[in-house]
Amino acid sequence: MKSNEINSTSGDGSIEDQLKSIGNRIKSLRIRSGNLSYEKFAHENNIGRMLLRRCETGKNVNMSSFLKIVTALDVTVEEFFQFPLDHKNHSGHH
Repeated sequence: MKSNEINSTSGDGSIEDQLKSIGNRIKSLRIRSGNLSYEKFAHENNIGRMLLRRCETGKNVNMSSFLKIVTALDVTVEEFFQFPLDHKNHSGHH
């Protein structure tokens, strides 16, 4: 999978689907900020490249790693979860 492709979810609300939705949100915010390469974003923000990749592909990571990535995306946790996580709905900011 390319670093700018969104992961598909089955939409059944399972933990796995929720993790994929969070990963899609991370990826979407990274790309929206102008960072098309996850490797470059990881390097510039002192985040492990494989850690970022795991997050973006919906793998389970610890909370401190998640918070480091959210901080690097320059959003608060509240802003991160403010919009629908479904990648099919990109309504943008209000």
